[in-house]
Amino acid sequence: MKMGVNWSLYEARINSNGTTRTNRNINRLKDDILDKIDGNPSYKSVFINTGVTAQILLINDTTDPYKKDIFSLPNETFKSGDMVLWDNINWIVINSDSDKTIQTKGTIQRCNWILKWQKVDGTILSYPCIDENKSISGGEAESDVITLGDTQHLVTLPSDRNTILIRSPKRFILDKHPTAPIPYVVIQNNTTSYEGLVKIVVEQDVLRLADIDRIDLGICDYFSPTLPPDNPPTTSYATITSSNPDNTVTIGSSSDRTLTATFFNDAGVIVTDIIPVWTIDYNGMDMGYFVTEKVGNICRIKVKLINENYDIVGNTFVVSVMSSNGGFGGSLEMTIMM
Repeated sequence: MKMGVNWSLYEARINSNGTTRTNRNINRLKDDILDKIDGNPSYKSVFINTGVTAQILLINDTTDPYKKDIFSLPNETFKSGDMVLWDNINWIVINSDSDKTIQTKGTIQRCNWILKWQKVDGTILSYPCIDENKSISGGEAESDVITLGDTQHLVTLPSDRNTILIRSPKRFILDKHPTAPIPYVVIQNNTTSYEGLVKIVVEQDVLRLADIDRIDLGICDYFSPTLPPDNPPTTSYATITSSNPDNTVTIGSSSDRTLTATFFNDAGVIVTDIIPVWTIDYNGMDMGYFVTEKVGNICRIKVKLINENYDIVGNTFVVSVMSSNGGFGGSLEMTIMM
């Protein structure tokens, strides 16, 4: 007796990754990307726009050491003008593609300056930016060229409600000299030609009186705040990033799991002069199972295999960090795996 074909089961298997060939191909490509994450050092844990949840990006070198090509995971995205915090360094997404069927592709460029100025109410703003002093090619089209004079700089910032308002004769300090930094005055702000970005051309200016150009604050044309801030500051905080994006520790492994703390002030700007204090809630487990090393903003953790203590596999513990004065709190839950 011949057995009939179970067409329902056949169709269910065919459609398990999508009801059309296109959907199935897309989902297979997504699965292939996700399969390559584990053990690939090019996949990095980053924070986008000072978020508190880490995101994974594939980061590849380019011929320019200050630029990297980046790729999102499937169903995640980024856009031009986004700020990327990677390894405690700020980067700006300077371009991104528009086809997000599989993943988003783009380029980040390393920030090399913190631009400071005041809003109309006196609030001081601090923006990581890209400061360049040579003719720049590229942009929305390969033919785009910005030609700078010998005394001019080009400053690239994310486009938002603060940066699009920058106009001449706004002045900034763009110099590391401790007592007589060179200020620059805005001569152009291009707010339309570059998606998600503003590009500001500034020209060398003259330092003014100490009570006008406040070198200690990094602010030109300083004035005392006269109105309450329209955006009350948020609470300072810390984030913890694991060297494993899944936030897991393998029992019995000879290698450490490295946790890195990053501290942010009330304005969301990274703070480096913090003395971190690490604490661990072992969730009732024997502390003897754990080996920890705490050095500055780094905490390394291993879980020992002792007397076949496999019963702790699947358990979680919480690592917390704060500053020595009790502020900048942050924590991360870790899971013990085989």
